[in-house]
Amino acid sequence: MTFYDVLREHQFVYERKTNLDYPKVFNSHLGYEIVWVTSGVLEVILKNHLYHVKPGHILVFNALTMHKFHVLEPPYERHLIHFLPSIVPEGARALLEPLERLAYPNHMLDLPGEQERLAELFGRIGREYAADEWQRKAALQLYLQELLLLISRQLRKSPGRQLAAVPQTARDKLVGQILLLLHERYREPLSLDLMAEALHVSKYYLCHFFKREMGTTVQAYMKQIRVNEAKSLLLHTAYPIHLIGDQVGYQTSSHFIRSFKALTGLTPEQFRRR
Repeated sequence: MTFYDVLREHQFVYERKTNLDYPKVFNSHLGYEIVWVTSGVLEVILKNHLYHVKPGHILVFNALTMHKFHVLEPPYERHLIHFLPSIVPEGARALLEPLERLAYPNHMLDLPGEQERLAELFGRIGREYAADEWQRKAALQLYLQELLLLISRQLRKSPGRQLAAVPQTARDKLVGQILLLLHERYREPLSLDLMAEALHVSKYYLCHFFKREMGTTVQAYMKQIRVNEAKSLLLHTAYPIHLIGDQVGYQTSSHFIRSFKALTGLTPEQFRRR
């Protein structure tokens, strides 16, 4: 079964990852994602925001947000929980409200006084997820609710421990500027020449810098933004396919459908039905 098949069937996926098995490309998923880093330093890009994540930090974000992880200081370990809102019982849905109002929508939290509790919670979740015990899903629901209670209480407090995405270097600043421009203007026929002019760099430098730092081309990243935004519209609106293609920057429905299928393996209509 693919990751999406498991997530759809069980509404919950737990993974422990090390520096040997992190994805080198941008990803987006359904539902929410909670990431707890326990060793190493990561550079994390969430949409057009860049974070340096250290041991003890927690990232919480709407997983349909485009994201990419890069190890800066190995060895690293992180624990990931992907879940769909449907796994949270109706009576506990209030725990999701702070997540639904996330600013970017994503947050990085530093909870220095809660590390032992986090270790206990993620440990219980990991052991239960790996086992095939009676009432496994009910146990995972209980542990997830406890984790959400901890995180949601922090998100409702003053932003004292919410860590901002602040550029660390000139390189970080330029990465953020490029990503911001792409995410703000993906609906337009934005050419490399226009981008280079807006960023005050040469087209040659723009292309090579982006490929070197992001591991993909500007054009490929733009296509991924458009398809990702189309996913959200397919899931949350009843707009016809041709209108969604137009709203995310495609000139023709056929071009939109080809691009969508090339990245997802499904046509927009198939994705909506699934």
